[in-house]
Amino acid sequence: MYGIISCSGCRRKRIIDLYDKSTKCPYCGAVAVTKDMNILYRDEDQNVVRDALEASSGFVPEKKHIDENIDPMSSLEYKVEHTSDTKEKMRIIAEGLTRIKGTFTEEDVESLVPGKGEKYIKAMLTECMIYETKYGHYKM
Repeated sequence: MYGIISCSGCRRKRIIDLYDKSTKCPYCGAVAVTKDMNILYRDEDQNVVRDALEASSGFVPEKKHIDENIDPMSSLEYKVEHTSDTKEKMRIIAEGLTRIKGTFTEEDVESLVPGKGEKYIKAMLTECMIYETKYGHYKM
């Protein structure tokens, strides 16, 4: 889930990931707790939120271009790398891999958290975040 907020320090509007516990403004460095912030707009789709931010600022792009060659795994890898809470990281992995691949394997999880694929699969199964669709294939 993504949202538009107005920074408490510099008042600039920007997009944040609402699943993050806190956020730091890239413009002024102000740190704020996400749950305490006034969310001006929210949506599951980051592109929708980006369009809303552009519309609210009066920015109109000359040409909107969507690159079909963008690897969705790179966004997932970034989110996994920048999440410190293990339970949240498992949720991001399960949700992301299910969205991207439909069903995923231990090797897919291993590619996101090297050396911990089996451990993460067992923990996600224990937490009932995922289920096994067929032997060795999982889904959220």
